[in-house]
Amino acid sequence: MLLLRNIFIDGLLVLASLFLYYFFAINIFVDLEISFILLTVVYCRCLIVALSLGSTASLYFLFLGCFFIFILGGRYFGFSDINLAYTVAGLNLISDELISKSFIFYSLVLSLINFSYVSSFEKGRTAKQCAPRLGFDKLSFDIGRICFFIFAPGTFIKFYLEFKFISEFGYYAYYSEGVNAPFWVDVSRYLFVISFAILVSANAQWQRVRIYFSLFLIFAIAFLLLGVRSSFVLYTSVLYFVYYNCYPNRPPKISTLFFVFILMISLLLFVQFYRQGWHFELSDNNLLSYFFISQSNSFYMLPFTMENLDKFTSDFSVFSPISPEAAIYRSQNVERLNELGLLGDVISYHVLGDKLFSQGKGLGGNFVAELYQSGIIVTLIMCVFIGRVIAVFQRDILYNRYFLLVSLIVISNVAYMSRSSLFRNFSLLAILTIVFIVLSIFKYAIKKSKSKFK
Repeated sequence: MLLLRNIFIDGLLVLASLFLYYFFAINIFVDLEISFILLTVVYCRCLIVALSLGSTASLYFLFLGCFFIFILGGRYFGFSDINLAYTVAGLNLISDELISKSFIFYSLVLSLINFSYVSSFEKGRTAKQCAPRLGFDKLSFDIGRICFFIFAPGTFIKFYLEFKFISEFGYYAYYSEGVNAPFWVDVSRYLFVISFAILVSANAQWQRVRIYFSLFLIFAIAFLLLGVRSSFVLYTSVLYFVYYNCYPNRPPKISTLFFVFILMISLLLFVQFYRQGWHFELSDNNLLSYFFISQSNSFYMLPFTMENLDKFTSDFSVFSPISPEAAIYRSQNVERLNELGLLGDVISYHVLGDKLFSQGKGLGGNFVAELYQSGIIVTLIMCVFIGRVIAVFQRDILYNRYFLLVSLIVISNVAYMSRSSLFRNFSLLAILTIVFIVLSIFKYAIKKSKSKFK
């Protein structure tokens, strides 16, 4: 009965969002405050669902937290300046109509994901009733820890080279050109991450893996010191989720999360001020407002997309990261723009201009803007897909070894897609899938050989 009531409430929010979105489709303006209230109601409802069907450590709660940081937060702390989008090229004035339409489309996407998430929890069905909990996989543990230590030196050599490059040429050169390093150093970082994923999939006891978790945390902190805040947030999100969902640890209370969040904000602000050379404007002397306003500029990727729909060469930018060329073009440049047509590249190029874009400056990304550019049909399908994946992954992770292996990619994508692409790191997901198949074949061969010699 509770599930049916949830589906009914969430279905009404979907219909309300669709109804107001239809108004814009027929050129009827919806008041800015009404659309903002709808978005607030939808978001609060999503939080209630996340906590009632999960916890503060659930994947859905993590997604919503990042959605607030990267998209919504600045709108609550800076509503009076909501029409002003700050970029490295200056101020952009966005009309009330585009802001209101964006609020409604954000509401539609969130309500659809939420409806799909709730619907995925079938009445009376839990993961424990479907399959036995995974045991310890010694082979994966041994392979993972050996590879972990083999690729650790190259990984931290890469950090050293990046620190040196940034100190000499600056951050913009780093983002536009990247760092030239020996092939074995470049590949070590990816193999180091894959090694950790294999370790996680072993489902070993905490006493056996805590040293690896500690070293991986140092790996994440190194990104923060480097100024790459996104990688720090992503990898700490992975550690947070795995620690509280794969080991017998009670999820943190809201009060505990609040203090951790304040610490995280302080760290991220420190890095941001350092990258800006300690030059920043704090008009109201409110660091909290400054943080959310500066971090949530991804909100404006949607109205920018609405303004620049005719600039896209691809009809479905949401699928551009899946292209084989996405693994080739790593650095931001005009060549990648022309070959892939990533939404972040297209919008950054046309809003900032060729000069700033070529210097490595950009506006980031936004999966909601990708969905809008790809059309309403793709939006409906992909929102249902997102809600389903989050629910099934959260519910069954300890009963499916493949989920454990790819958890690093799934968790980081879910956490960061509000500021990036829906299918970012797709190539690494494909590699981990191949690793899973190879490990499965290897384990089957060993099991077969043992039974043969009995």
